[in-house]
Amino acid sequence: MELWIGLVIFVFLYLFLQLAGEDKAATPVDDRLQELIKKYGEEWGPLIHKGKLEIGMKADMVQEILGKPSHINKDINKDGQTMKSIYEIKNDKGQLLETQTLTFINGILTNINIQC
Repeated sequence: MELWIGLVIFVFLYLFLQLAGEDKAATPVDDRLQELIKKYGEEWGPLIHKGKLEIGMKADMVQEILGKPSHINKDINKDGQTMKSIYEIKNDKGQLLETQTLTFINGILTNINIQC
């Protein structure tokens, strides 16, 4: 009987420690999501965390997803600023796979053009 109780306690402790370890492994992802929600809000934070571009995002949100663009072209006039951020997507051999041109008007993403 005592052996059986000892075995149950051992299994319980083993499972408890395994679950505790899984929670710690998931923490960096959860922390990153919470950081993005705090910085960009409940609407945008989860989308940025998933890497989803959406019309209406600000330029800094896009950079959280794609990083810095390969090139930036700006046009400033009396109506405001139009910026085109160009991202060159390459494979591991450095070959160009596609070019994404993102258009921002006054800092807000208004158009995504993908050329393959």
